[in-house]
Amino acid sequence: MTNGAINCGDCVAAAPTTSYLTWDKPLLTSATEWLLADESGATANLSETLLLLPTRQAGRRLREALATEMAKRGGGLFPPQTATPAVLLVDEESAKPVADTVACLWHWANVLQGESLGRYPALFPQLPSVVDFNWCRLMAQSLHELHGTLVDAGWDCAAVARSEHCEKESQRWKDLAKLESVYRKSLAKAGLCDVHDAKRAAAAKPVLPNGIRRVVLMGVTDLVPLVQSALGQAAVQGAAIESVVFGPEGGESLFDDWGRPVPEQWCGRELSLANERLHPSLDERTSSVPVPPTPASSRTWSANWATSASGTSIRLAGSADSRRCTLSSSRCSRCFNIQASTTPTHFSACRTVGIGWRHRMRRSSRPNCWPAWMSCGGSICRPTWPRRLRLIL
Repeated sequence: MTNGAINCGDCVAAAPTTSYLTWDKPLLTSATEWLLADESGATANLSETLLLLPTRQAGRRLREALATEMAKRGGGLFPPQTATPAVLLVDEESAKPVADTVACLWHWANVLQGESLGRYPALFPQLPSVVDFNWCRLMAQSLHELHGTLVDAGWDCAAVARSEHCEKESQRWKDLAKLESVYRKSLAKAGLCDVHDAKRAAAAKPVLPNGIRRVVLMGVTDLVPLVQSALGQAAVQGAAIESVVFGPEGGESLFDDWGRPVPEQWCGRELSLANERLHPSLDERTSSVPVPPTPASSRTWSANWATSASGTSIRLAGSADSRRCTLSSSRCSRCFNIQASTTPTHFSACRTVGIGWRHRMRRSSRPNCWPAWMSCGGSICRPTWPRRLRLIL
């Protein structure tokens, strides 16, 4: 509905202090090492730090990793506070109650039912023959979602109507601004504030948790301009704003100062992946077809039948040193992924293939020999399995 991208002037904030970490090892490990790099004593005090992470689960795992690392050092930890960036858009001390999503939708629908929609010809050029509650409900949902999309950039319908971004649809945005004004009056009569307007107000005067003097954006790649504006206001209040970006080696130019990917840089980036290594699969059946190996990397193992009380089993024996290998068959369209540890005496895998098919890998104490017992319950196992299996390394 707009003509080009919208850049909110109020959302411009000074660039944070940026640290770039390569992703050649797990991000959790890199984040832990970075946070504890300046903590050389027996106790690490991060209680004045607020970590903004993509999810709350990421925060829980990072706090656990920090505690584990300090336990290895024989010390203690005053952990940081963790949250998602949306915490900066919540003002728990607001004097006016904030309407939740259901209340907002009800007020939008109530306005649409009570207003003469003919006053908005550009917004509703052709109304349905019957404007019933169901139509009002669906339109209310669309208007609420539009309001939420605009607020991410710090805008509302009235601000867009006054800007230069709606040259071709200026009258439509003016109608939206008028309807938005009626909607806000409806909320005000009930003593409520729109949930999206409350976010804008909170971003203008962000309230950090007590004792927080440092805010770190860690691995957040989709920071919205409204949160960026809130961080800028927090910096004005005296908080130190930092950003930790994870990416490939030498890829600093792939991200902006706030850790967001730069589309132009990523579109022109070449992947070190040959086309012959790509094997598209449209469904589970095609994905189970074995991938033909290169002659230099294939080995053949013998398969011997054995019968036990639990069913028919296949015993394989051979030596290998690959950390990941695939057990497949030339006579059967079934492919089993086997994950091996770095030591050549241990297989670990468990996967169900189809209905009633299961294989298990057991530990071997013999060096340089990786035996595996494949058990399939029932008599359906034996006729399907071949006597020669191919191991793709």
